[in-house]
Amino acid sequence: MQKNTWFLIAVLTLVCSSIAFGNGLNLNSIGPKSVGMGGAYVGLANDYSAIFWNPAGLSQLKGPQVGLFFTNVLPTCTYEVPAYGVDAKTKSNIYPS
Repeated sequence: MQKNTWFLIAVLTLVCSSIAFGNGLNLNSIGPKSVGMGGAYVGLANDYSAIFWNPAGLSQLKGPQVGLFFTNVLPTCTYEVPAYGVDAKTKSNIYPS
């Protein structure tokens, strides 16, 4: 492909991504110990969840570790824009992660 084609693809990607709307869903709850500490786990990070919080903490591990962690995601959303007549509601589902 020519340089102009790559440039056009890059510009279109940037323009199109700037008008995308995020849903604000943030799943930063890896490991029960870190969740119990309210996410203040970056400096400690000495168990299997260090791979998420602070990968440098993996050097503190004493041998292999296996961890199981379960959390539910229960998204519920309503979106209303009276000026345009939009009144949308989502179906609530449980998504285990």
